[in-house]
Amino acid sequence: MNIGKSLFGLSLAALMATAATAAAPAVKAGAPVFDPAGGTVGTVESVQGDVATVSTGTAKAGLGISSFTTGPKGLVIGMTRAQLETAAADASAKAAAELKALLTPGATVYGSDGTVAATVDSADAQFATVNVGAMKAKLPLNAFTKGAQGVTIGITSAALKAAVDSQASAQATPAAPAGNAAKPR
Repeated sequence: MNIGKSLFGLSLAALMATAATAAAPAVKAGAPVFDPAGGTVGTVESVQGDVATVSTGTAKAGLGISSFTTGPKGLVIGMTRAQLETAAADASAKAAAELKALLTPGATVYGSDGTVAATVDSADAQFATVNVGAMKAKLPLNAFTKGAQGVTIGITSAALKAAVDSQASAQATPAAPAGNAAKPR
């Protein structure tokens, strides 16, 4: 009797391995995505590593490749379009609230290179003013993300300083007077 149980166990393990291999879908950019009932959810926009970005046309969400299976029409996820859009909106609102909580006066802002780029001076519902050396820069909140070290901006510290310095130089340079144009005789 132990032999029967062992054979059954081996057979079941072999079937599970085969099923897992067969169920692993090929998730590629451009592939349509459906819900369990066959309704259209959206399209795979891109794949990076084990995350696929699905666009519904109004929302984008990163889903683990393991979230997909294959159905009669193609790739299937366990959510409808409306559920995915709601989940994406909820995740975006949560991320924005977490970021806003980090944008407090004196908080360090890191560049994409991991070095200190600025400190937060103030923030409102749309913008954060940061101190970049002796200069200030007012940037939209979507310029910042929550990184491993804290508040991060999508450019290097040197690039931010160069952009702020360039803007300050442009504002300090007076425009040429309009009356200096050559007059015909």
